[in-house]
Amino acid sequence: MELELKHLAPYLPYGLKGIAYVSKDIALDYVDIIGCNRSELYCEYTSERYKNMSGTRKWFDLYEVKPILLPISSLYTEMEDGKVPMKVIGEMLEYDLKKYTYDDGDVFYGFDLTDASIPYKVPMEDREIYFIYFDSQSHWFYMVNQFLEVDSNCEHIPFSLEVADYLDSLHFDWRYGLIDKGLALDKTKIK
Repeated sequence: MELELKHLAPYLPYGLKGIAYVSKDIALDYVDIIGCNRSELYCEYTSERYKNMSGTRKWFDLYEVKPILLPISSLYTEMEDGKVPMKVIGEMLEYDLKKYTYDDGDVFYGFDLTDASIPYKVPMEDREIYFIYFDSQSHWFYMVNQFLEVDSNCEHIPFSLEVADYLDSLHFDWRYGLIDKGLALDKTKIK
């Protein structure tokens, strides 16, 4: 699989950053992706070194730039604005999420499945993308899409366009699994 414009398009309105490469393994510089055509990305260098050498902006072929995205595992991590994405998503969907801290220190935001206020459940085959939750000893939910295996013991609630836009604005790799395919870089692993 190769990186295509459709993989990047949802992130472009939200100031997508990337790393430009001169070859497969040699990184050139950090760039802001500011425009595109069918096969190229229009980028602006972020370091002064390249701004001074060759101008501030340059066209790169799609294969020469890897976008920097957040993995789905960061949904429970506090962002720079102090907000936890999963908590914000719960508020968008009008769920009263509670904070759960496990013995090992992991934190999740979820809701009690015995709560009668949980809305209409949708069969998996009727929707493309879901939030799913499991009713076990601890009550929690996480986002899943076609790249993750779904347990048959789960129930589903609808996904909203507002949530999709929010995930795109934070540059979460939820649509195509680009990080796992080596087509994007994991922001949590970049220094």
